[in-house]
Amino acid sequence: MNSLKPYLYLAVVLAIVAAFGGGYYKGDEAASNRYVAAQAREDAIVQGVQDKVLAGVAESLANMTVKNTVIRQKATEIVREVPVYTECKNTDEIKALIEQARTP
Repeated sequence: MNSLKPYLYLAVVLAIVAAFGGGYYKGDEAASNRYVAAQAREDAIVQGVQDKVLAGVAESLANMTVKNTVIRQKATEIVREVPVYTECKNTDEIKALIEQARTP
């Protein structure tokens, strides 16, 4: 019986590893299915909202009326008084200073 003990331990360890591996595979598959189902639900919600929005926009465009109006206003004339600087005269003293500044 002692000669079979290591094989028995090996078989138990292999059975445990196989059980964990199978459980991991099934759990991964279940999680993947859960994510796929959640994505399908969200896609259905998004599609429903898009359909409602498009229906609302189509209805609003169908009910829209175009009005052409002509706006007539009287033009107003604005007159500004701008001072004319031709009345500004330099004195003889100022003219002399200007001429002095011009000559090198």
